[in-house]
Amino acid sequence: MALPLKSLSRGLASAAKGEHGGTGGESSWGLTLWLPDLVPRFPPNPLPLGPSRVLATPLSLSHPCLPPPPSAAARTWRFLTFALALPSVALCTLNSWLHSGHRERPAFIPYHHLRIRTKPFSWGDGNHTFFHNPRVNPLPTGYEKP
Repeated sequence: MALPLKSLSRGLASAAKGEHGGTGGESSWGLTLWLPDLVPRFPPNPLPLGPSRVLATPLSLSHPCLPPPPSAAARTWRFLTFALALPSVALCTLNSWLHSGHRERPAFIPYHHLRIRTKPFSWGDGNHTFFHNPRVNPLPTGYEKP
């Protein structure tokens, strides 16, 4: 049943009761406008036992509102995910964690084409970059902290 647009101006309650004045869909401007049903139609429940009993029965597997069972491709990808991908990620994480540690910083070599300061920075003393780390980032003269 399609509802005309002018019935909605009187409220959804009167439209749901069928008090919209016929089946015509002509609005006050002379246009015919139709709206789809407000309540979707579902097939009746095959077993009126309650939600827990319906899901436990074998008839619920063929219920039209439930998705179909997974295909063989879905089972294959599920197996590959849990048997190959997740253990591989865990092994790579363990490997990187075991090899992580403090590394010695490289010796400072004063290359003439790096760390050129033709104009001072507009913050601080003008020689340090905005995100300067004194242990890692060298100045033109070398590292600040040993």
